[in-house]
Amino acid sequence: MRERSFFISPRAALIASALVAASAVFLASMPLASVNLGTMILFIYPFILLLIAGLAGFAPAFGAVAILTLGMYISSRSLAASALSALYLLPPLTAWMACVLLKKPFWHTVGIMLVAYIAVVLAIYIMLQAQSGGNMAAWGAEAAINGLQTLPERDVLLYLFSRSGILQLNTDTVGQVFIENGQAWSFTQEALTELYNQVRTRVDLWLRGVVPTLISSMSINLNVAGTAVALYYARRHAQRVSFKSNDNQLTHLFEHMLPPAFSQWYVPKKYGSLLWMLGGFYLLSRLSRNPTLFLAGGMMYNVFAAVYVLQGLSLVNSFQKARGAQPRTRGLTIVLLFMIASPFAMMLGIFDQLRDPRKLRKQTNTDADSPLDRRM
Repeated sequence: MRERSFFISPRAALIASALVAASAVFLASMPLASVNLGTMILFIYPFILLLIAGLAGFAPAFGAVAILTLGMYISSRSLAASALSALYLLPPLTAWMACVLLKKPFWHTVGIMLVAYIAVVLAIYIMLQAQSGGNMAAWGAEAAINGLQTLPERDVLLYLFSRSGILQLNTDTVGQVFIENGQAWSFTQEALTELYNQVRTRVDLWLRGVVPTLISSMSINLNVAGTAVALYYARRHAQRVSFKSNDNQLTHLFEHMLPPAFSQWYVPKKYGSLLWMLGGFYLLSRLSRNPTLFLAGGMMYNVFAAVYVLQGLSLVNSFQKARGAQPRTRGLTIVLLFMIASPFAMMLGIFDQLRDPRKLRKQTNTDADSPLDRRM
């Protein structure tokens, strides 16, 4: 049965490999290819790899990592960038494979994957800090400017960014913006200097915030929600493949690590108290001018928000399930709320924690006390 986890479905493996390769080629063909592909590798592809591992097997998932690594090398022409991409993607996937083979339960799996993911993010950050002389954000901003200067479509991209409001040009401060030469045009040096300064500032701010975001909210979303979703679809797909191939081993492949029903997710009171402490520290950190405390408070808020967003989505799923909504409708609602209205979902999670409308804690406490309660 363990061997089947490496290669579950040839059809799913072929489709997954084709989709990953097609998306990598598409991103590599766009302007700022390495930036687009790198952003997808940071925030999107880790979720996709978990789904591939559950639906097609671990071998196709590791093959997808190889495709993405190759795509990063082609788009950036940098062995270091491709190596860092592989280093970032592999640990959570490897940790999940180990947990499946060792038959770890769901929450143990989540804990192991969290440790592996946070450890590799910190390791990459330390490596980049050492390479950049202790200022990764400024180093990355200068690298972005250098890369932008070499692009043939530099002026077109800068113009589109300025028109969309991402960058701004004030003619009162920079004077003339364009130089026309027949049918060609370009930005004046003064305009380019202003635009470069804005790009440098925005990239610097983004790089200062990306590592705390990965460690706090991304780690929870990937290793808790991502793993649960991957297991849900992996189990359904394994049952389908098992029925078609008459292979009963697949039906038991993920049974040892199935998560609780999402409609029953909630934060126990003792952990909820810890989350409220994180939220309180976040509010206090907003009053401080210490950048370290300010950053720590932001990370604590990310953890607080990520957990209660999941609880709020669980509450919505529970209400929809009670009203008989179809699984696809419930799934689409969860995705839309997560992507568009996460603050609203967080408020629902806080409401559920304070009021317990589903009475889950009361049921848990009653079940725990009933063997000792002589009045029953």
